[in-house]
Amino acid sequence: MERKTIGKSKEDYLKAILVVLKEHGACRNADVSGRLGVSKSSTCRYDNTIYIMDLRL
Repeated sequence: MERKTIGKSKEDYLKAILVVLKEHGACRNADVSGRLGVSKSSTCRYDNTIYIMDLRL
């Protein structure tokens, strides 16, 4: 099986999701974008990239 790698920004995004989930029990794009200081559309772009890479959360 081929190992999938992700860049630093996507790793930060995934970590932000984990932190928000632990703090609130649920996660919305607005929560993640606020935590990372990026626009909500940027978090949607990361969502699509992660889906394409077939990473399982």
